[in-house]
Amino acid sequence: MNVNVFSGARRVAVIIGALIVIGCAAYAVFGNATARVHYRVVALSAPWLTTACVRDDVNEWVSKATPSGDVSVTLCFALAEAEDGRRLVPFKTIEGTDRILLGDRYSSEVSAYKRKVAEELVLSKEAVDVANKSRWESRVQNWKDAGLFLVCALAFLWISTASIGWVVRGFMGVPQGKDRRDA
Repeated sequence: MNVNVFSGARRVAVIIGALIVIGCAAYAVFGNATARVHYRVVALSAPWLTTACVRDDVNEWVSKATPSGDVSVTLCFALAEAEDGRRLVPFKTIEGTDRILLGDRYSSEVSAYKRKVAEELVLSKEAVDVANKSRWESRVQNWKDAGLFLVCALAFLWISTASIGWVVRGFMGVPQGKDRRDA
């Protein structure tokens, strides 16, 4: 029984290449296109739409449903400086005064305040528009990522298949471009 190793290796490489193409296409079409918006909360004010959180903000994440799909909302709570210099989260106003209570980012009071703000948040029309734009940008990024991976994976497959074939042909004494040694 004559077995053509090179023809079999080419078939395996084609199957692997087809699986790579199918996987990249599936990721590009069905990949998670996340819509994201950021809201900033400063000193107990109402949240307002922003482009990103500041580095040392305390964050709370919540998902909100919209007609065009779920939106991942990041609430960015700005820190305030306490009298002793610590950076803490404002979470409550003392009744009858203009004084604000501050708490550590991991305290139960601050956690309850963050949950309350997240539950009461209603996305504005502007936020929904930003989310839809973000979702579209995420889809475009999925296609770019899939295309880049596809090109790199197929190039790697081609280079490795050609290299292995070249080495095996050299050991077996098979001329370049042929599958068998001349008898």
